[in-house]
Amino acid sequence: MALKLIEVDSAALYNSIIQAVEVEIGEPLYPGDERRIFVEALVQIITAMANQCNVAANGKTLQYA
Repeated sequence: MALKLIEVDSAALYNSIIQAVEVEIGEPLYPGDERRIFVEALVQIITAMANQCNVAANGKTLQYA
């Protein structure tokens, strides 16, 4: 099993980011809202970056290089 420096749970990340944005703007973001669509795209990017950090960290260890 590979080393995980960053625990990546995309569902939890998605929920927490959507909730944080809704709190900041003071209204719910419905599925067709452009702001929600933008945030959903950002969540995908953030998840991919966290996974890439884990891959890079594994490349630096002798066991997983």
